[in-house]
Amino acid sequence: MGEPVTVSGARLRPFRALHFDGNHVAFADVVAPPFDVISPELRARLAARSPHNVVHLILPEEGCDDARDRLCAWRAAGVLRLDDEPCVYAVEQEYEGPDGVRRTRRGLIALVGIEPYDQRIVLPHERTRIEPIEDRLALLRATRAQLSPVFGVYRDPDGAAEAALAGSRRGVAEIDVTDDDGTRHRLWRLPGDNETIAAALARSTVLIADGHHRYGTALRYAEETGAGPHDPAGWVLMYLSSADDELSIYPTHRVVSGIPTTVIADLGGTFARAGLTVTEVTDAEESLAGVGDRAAFVVLRPGLPALLASSSAPGIDAVLCQEAFLTPIASLDPAAVASTDRIRYVQRADEAQALVAADTVAVLVRAPTIAQIEAAALEGRAMPPKTTYFFPKTVDGFVFYDLADCR
Repeated sequence: MGEPVTVSGARLRPFRALHFDGNHVAFADVVAPPFDVISPELRARLAARSPHNVVHLILPEEGCDDARDRLCAWRAAGVLRLDDEPCVYAVEQEYEGPDGVRRTRRGLIALVGIEPYDQRIVLPHERTRIEPIEDRLALLRATRAQLSPVFGVYRDPDGAAEAALAGSRRGVAEIDVTDDDGTRHRLWRLPGDNETIAAALARSTVLIADGHHRYGTALRYAEETGAGPHDPAGWVLMYLSSADDELSIYPTHRVVSGIPTTVIADLGGTFARAGLTVTEVTDAEESLAGVGDRAAFVVLRPGLPALLASSSAPGIDAVLCQEAFLTPIASLDPAAVASTDRIRYVQRADEAQALVAADTVAVLVRAPTIAQIEAAALEGRAMPPKTTYFFPKTVDGFVFYDLADCR
């Protein structure tokens, strides 16, 4: 990731977090993944673990007013309490990736000043769907609390912010839980102004790694309430990790339905006429990995050999998939992709293969590098939805940002 070109960087500040009281709950029973990766089945399992699991707030069964009422009731009962002083919260996640290698990602949770995208300080990299923002906005209006952090990536080339955080992680963590994926999440409280950390962020942009809908929601709410930089709604709850730390990015494959069988049969010729190099392959993932830095994708077809299609230039696979397949062949331009139900997104190639059917193909892509993501973001090029899958996900239920009680 190269040095960003900015006049000014991100604004960071500590805050008084609203959080579960360990005297009333077991933390392992109340945390959950972000809302957008929770299936109905997973929600049911999480809800059954505890009447105080965070899914009752982030995915309320009876609507946003129910979430507001629960939040108020939990506060009144002491299940949730507000920290006595502003803090930054150090976080560490120990996880195992699909390659079987154990890794550790370090970060922090704090408030980041909300900036319109055209300021080029907070950088999106993906197009977003409208429906999730409307849903999250209704929840924010009702609860007046930010319940899930945005995942942002900043740069700290001299390690100043991480050095300031490192000391706090030597003690016993205040929260220590292992999730269903085997990822261990720990949190430490760091009271005070934390000027060194804020100064490091002030020299950097923040790339939204995950949570575009959550940031878009906070931005919309700030605009509709007229919130300025000194107002609670002018800030967003954010988990931040340094680009200089270990970041794991995995691909998200596309399973596309509604493709006529005659079109599927002639995909090789269609790609070739568009100037792509086309090869029939037997090992889709190995063939894709061998393309190098050229943009490419593999199409898995029902009853036919897989096709590797590659360009002659470096690029991002998901972008090539959009430009060479989704728009001209599947009749799904970027606007349609953002709202269609014809595309299913999966992380595993074998799961994508299993979903191939008569009028359905799977498109396998590789994950972009962090350098590619930032380059696109700095240039203002929004990549297709689900171009990236940063792993592990952040966890919901550690800390909340209550706009009504912010000091």
